[in-house]
Amino acid sequence: MTDSKKIFIIWGFIVIIFVSFLITLRINRGTIISYMDETSAESYLEEGKKYFDNEQYEKALESYKKVEEIMNKTTYYNPWVFQIIGVSYLKLGNYENALKYLKRFTDENKESIWAFINLALCYKHFQRFDEVEKAYLEGLKIDENNVAVRESLASFYLEQEKYDKAIEQLERLIVLEPLIERFYVRLGSAYEKINNLVKVKEVLSKLIVLNSKNPDYRFQYAKALFQLDEYNDAIREFSEAIRWGNKDPVINKWIGLCYYRTKQFPQAKDSFKKYLENNPKDDEIKKLFDEIVKESK
Repeated sequence: MTDSKKIFIIWGFIVIIFVSFLITLRINRGTIISYMDETSAESYLEEGKKYFDNEQYEKALESYKKVEEIMNKTTYYNPWVFQIIGVSYLKLGNYENALKYLKRFTDENKESIWAFINLALCYKHFQRFDEVEKAYLEGLKIDENNVAVRESLASFYLEQEKYDKAIEQLERLIVLEPLIERFYVRLGSAYEKINNLVKVKEVLSKLIVLNSKNPDYRFQYAKALFQLDEYNDAIREFSEAIRWGNKDPVINKWIGLCYYRTKQFPQAKDSFKKYLENNPKDDEIKKLFDEIVKESK
C-alpha cells in the first residue's frame, strides 16, 4: 500500500471520528437544554402551586404562564398546565380566558373530572346551558359515581326547572350517599314542584329518620301530610316541630286548619286565636275564627 493511500485512509478515519463527535455533542447539548427546560418548568410549577394554595391567583398565573412560554419554545410539554391556568383565571373571575384554557385542556384530556366541573361553570356564566349539561355528563363518563358532579348536575337541573332530570340525579345521589340530608331536602322540593305529594311525604319521612329533632323537617313533613288530607298525623308532626324548637307563629295556623278540617272546633279556635295575635290581618283565618266563635254561642 502506498503512502498516499495510507494518508487517505487515516484522514478518512479522522473525519468519521470528528463527525461522530459533532453528532454526539449536538445530541448531548439538546439533552442538556431539554433537561434545563424541564427543570425550569417544574420550578415555576412548584412556585405557582404555592401561590395558588395561598389564594394568590395573580402571582400563580405569572408562574404558570412562564411554564406555558417554555412549552411554546421548547419540546417540554405538560397539558395539565392549561387546566391550572384555566382554574386560576376562573378564581379571578376572568371567565373568557378560563373557558379558553379549560376547553383546550379538556379537548386533549378526558381524565379530569374537576376540569369538566370548572368548564361547566364557565359555560354557565355565559348562559350556554346546553354546554353546561354536556360538560357535567362528560365528567360522569369518567366516574359515574362521583358525588360532586352529580350534585352539580342536579343543582343545574333544578335551576333550569328540569325537575324530572333533577329527581333522577338526586335519587342516584341518595343511593351513593344515603346519610346526606340536603339530598333529601332537594329531592322533596323537586317532587313538590311537580305536585307529587305522595313522594314528598315519602322523602321527608326518610329525612326525619335521619334527623328526628330538626323542627324544619318536621314542619315540612306535617305540611305534606296536611296536603294529603292526613290531618291527625299532620297535627302530631306540627306538635313535634314545636317540641323541637319551631317558634314560628304560622304553625298555629296550620294546626288550626287541621282541627277545623276534622271538625275539632274548640281546638281550632284556640290555635287560630294564637295565630291571629301575631297576624291580625289574615282575613281568611279571621273569617274562620269568627265563624267558630259565632257557632259556639
